[in-house]
Amino acid sequence: MSYQFSTNSWGERYIDSLHRQVFEPAPSDTYFDNHMHIEFDRSDVMYVVTGSDSGLLIRYMATRLKGTGTRAVFIEPDDIYETIIAECSDFLTQDGTLSGNPDTNVSLHSQSQWQKEVFNGEDRTWFLGGEIELLESQACLTDYNQTYLPLFKEIRSAIEKRRFDVSNEVGSKVFARTQIINAADNLIPLQINTEFGKDRTAIVLAGGPSLDTHIDWVIENRDKLFIVAISRLCSKLQSLDLKPDIVVTIDPYFYSYDVSKHGLLWSDVPLIAGYHTAPQLLQEWRGPKFFLGKRLPWTPLDSELAKNTIQCGGPTVGHTAVIVASQLGFTQILMTGVDLCYSAVNTHSVDSPEAAFQTLPSLYDAQVETYSGQMAGTQYRMQRSVKTLENLGSAINEFEEVLFNLSEHAVKIPCIPYKSVNEVVLNRSKADFSPYVQQYKQFDVRQDLKDLLASAKVARTKYHFIRRSCQQALQTIVRMYAPNEVEKRGFYNAKLDKIDQRIEKRAAGYMAAIQHFQSDEMTSIQKPSGFDEMNETALEEWISSYYTILEEGALIQLKMLDELETRANLRLDEVDNRKSIEELIEAWKADLTPGRIFSGYSNIDSESESVQAAQKAFLDSVHDTDTRLSRKLKSYNLDIDNCMRSLTYLYNIKNTTDLQNLSDNLVNAEWPGNVLRDFALGLIDDLNSDHERAVDQYQSVINNCSDRLADQTDSLESMQRIIEESLVRMTQAYLSMGRPDEACSTLGTLCEMLPQYIMSYAKLLNLCGQTDTSVELLSIYIENFPAHWEAAQLMSDILSNAGRKDEADLALTLSFSMKAAGKEPTKKAA
Repeated sequence: MSYQFSTNSWGERYIDSLHRQVFEPAPSDTYFDNHMHIEFDRSDVMYVVTGSDSGLLIRYMATRLKGTGTRAVFIEPDDIYETIIAECSDFLTQDGTLSGNPDTNVSLHSQSQWQKEVFNGEDRTWFLGGEIELLESQACLTDYNQTYLPLFKEIRSAIEKRRFDVSNEVGSKVFARTQIINAADNLIPLQINTEFGKDRTAIVLAGGPSLDTHIDWVIENRDKLFIVAISRLCSKLQSLDLKPDIVVTIDPYFYSYDVSKHGLLWSDVPLIAGYHTAPQLLQEWRGPKFFLGKRLPWTPLDSELAKNTIQCGGPTVGHTAVIVASQLGFTQILMTGVDLCYSAVNTHSVDSPEAAFQTLPSLYDAQVETYSGQMAGTQYRMQRSVKTLENLGSAINEFEEVLFNLSEHAVKIPCIPYKSVNEVVLNRSKADFSPYVQQYKQFDVRQDLKDLLASAKVARTKYHFIRRSCQQALQTIVRMYAPNEVEKRGFYNAKLDKIDQRIEKRAAGYMAAIQHFQSDEMTSIQKPSGFDEMNETALEEWISSYYTILEEGALIQLKMLDELETRANLRLDEVDNRKSIEELIEAWKADLTPGRIFSGYSNIDSESESVQAAQKAFLDSVHDTDTRLSRKLKSYNLDIDNCMRSLTYLYNIKNTTDLQNLSDNLVNAEWPGNVLRDFALGLIDDLNSDHERAVDQYQSVINNCSDRLADQTDSLESMQRIIEESLVRMTQAYLSMGRPDEACSTLGTLCEMLPQYIMSYAKLLNLCGQTDTSVELLSIYIENFPAHWEAAQLMSDILSNAGRKDEADLALTLSFSMKAAGKEPTKKAA
């Protein structure tokens, strides 16, 4: 496809077929300032941007990125990539990097090459120790030519796959750091107890849409069901006055606190937390707490305690909840909300924090079969989770069927049977968790913290020993490769072996913790060719890097021990009343755990003004739904352009079922839901070939948008996409009904708003017998866009078909001269 550039009043050039008139009212910088909302001073972020807005967004971000370790990667469809590389040669090289500034981490890539160029090994730093943020250009958000949505889906899927693969290849630093942060609060491990749930039923409540189908049945049978709920359902369950028996959580990331914080309003609900759970959630939880996995990284996995402790089962909290129910010995385990796919365009249970994602089928990356036999959309990340659940189901149901899914619309896993609620037999009352709660209440926190500090002191000694050993090894390597020491290589190799043996004998578990934490760095120095192909220089470099990485790892562990000891001492301050409540309130604020005002002090004066103020401030923050995550989700769902991409996606795959479900969800919706519903209904009518009704729906969209514009409630920019799509589809509907005059009138209205349609309008006018009007329109178009030689070519064809050979030849000559001149299509000044 050929892409033509136009120039706005500020001399900025853009591809008008991608952007329409969006960069006309103001410079592109102003548009990006108002719409991109990027925190440019953030460090260690890789921004992956779908589209570059004709190169304008590259210029914009390149001059503003300030954070150290931050990178911006722009990706374009192949043909647009080539066009932009040619157009932007003043600041982009042929390989898409910035001219004259090779150190700047800003680059443009093509759709066919970007994964090879970006996922080259250097990207692992951002996946492991930084952040990956996926952004959309203006061209992607509007996607007028419907090329960016498939690219956006491809990029998102590739990033999820890469994230999954990298996290599996190496031990994630986030998990390891959080393990140390949480050590002072991971007090009691949840032990395997196969007798606890014998002859009883547990139900796992997860966040999928099927939960809403079964929640009334769960409430009705509350006295016979042991409820295992994932933490993000706390708000929903509180609104239903349904208190779970235990809440399970594992995610270490900030959003886990954001979506689960309503659980902090309960004072007596037990939390089952992965050792790497989000610190704020774990440390502020008011009820009993039990952890899964290892408390400390140097604890051997084969120790008696570790062998009897229930482990985290990832990759989702739903998997872990199922494992908890199984390891507690329940004879029947039911699942609801464990869908791992999108049901009826909803992605999450209603009233769950992530429910803002609903009705966005552009999230689909794959399809799976459900128990009902239908196909449902899913994401690559969830699709990978299916295999894990399948393995889990095979193990649990190996000898008899214990685990069942209550949802016929969940992904079908043959080893986990579907069971409707009508088939469920509930004979006994629910299992009683109170013995565990009593264990928690009687736990000697003071002695445990002292033991923890003693363990940290031993670990500090071990890590210092490893550092000294690595330094000795590095000194040995220098001597071993000295030119005059060649004959003593064997002696020095033996010395290195002794150093390794000494570390293994005295600090094996601590060395394993370093190797796990530094596994990414260890992986990066491994060569595919192996040691046999290395020369002496390469061998020296490798072995030096090996001990340097270990030494650095020991230093990192020592710094993390500082944090562990600080928090353990703070907990002792809490239980021993060694600080005043005012001092503790300030300490909790600094530690980002102000919620400990309810559970972190043994002698709180509830009448104290400082206590009451701190408690009120914390409760206000819990009830506050205007969070960073909620704002992001809300803006995403209320954006017309984003919703339009989803609707056109469903139309293109002829999915009338999801379109109907979506329109049903928008009944009585306010702006912009009302116009999106009308547009969705128009698409359904189009797919059903009911063009008369489709026109009525599209006209309703136009009327609603016109009213908003007349009232100056919204800008044309915010609704341009839906107006354009409605007028185009009205034109097509009129033509399908054999009403060309009305089609011409509709397309003419569109041309008044967007001159990009003038050539299509000219063709339609000519088909309707209005040749002179068509030629006159093209003449005006060429005058305003003097390098759009295709318009002159079309004029020649129209005149030739009309038998006006001389005029046709003149138009053809004009076309050739315009094309040969290679003039850029610059708008004529008004």
